[in-house]
Amino acid sequence: LRRWQEIKVLKFDNNIFTGELPFWIGRKKTLEEIHFEWNAYNGQPGFSGQIPENFGDLEALNILYLQGNSFTGAVPDLPSNAVEIRLNDNNLEGQLPESVSEMEFLESFDFQNNKIQTVPDKICELTAGNLQILLGGCDVSCACCTDQC
Repeated sequence: LRRWQEIKVLKFDNNIFTGELPFWIGRKKTLEEIHFEWNAYNGQPGFSGQIPENFGDLEALNILYLQGNSFTGAVPDLPSNAVEIRLNDNNLEGQLPESVSEMEFLESFDFQNNKIQTVPDKICELTAGNLQILLGGCDVSCACCTDQC
């Protein structure tokens, strides 16, 4: 896979894969969708480690599904053209990056069931545009999250 040049979709969901994501994935500039969700299952941790910092460089990426794994650390800058992001059900922590508030095409962002504590207030400005679903969970300080707490 690392040598393929024109990858548009990577789909490794529901497979009980484990380990860290390789850095080279963030170099695949043609990627439009990443589906690595729900690999933590039946005592297996799923994908782990930090989300690669270079994922923010994936300009063609529209969909990023990483939910249901064991990712840790802070959320890095994410692809600016993303439409849907699901980071829920991991072990991510800290604050969402300010760069999320500049994602003008973002329609849905789910980061609940993590250890993320605060959301930059500027993200709430996205709800005036395309952002319709912003799920952070009931333990998150978020003025515009759409959770039913």
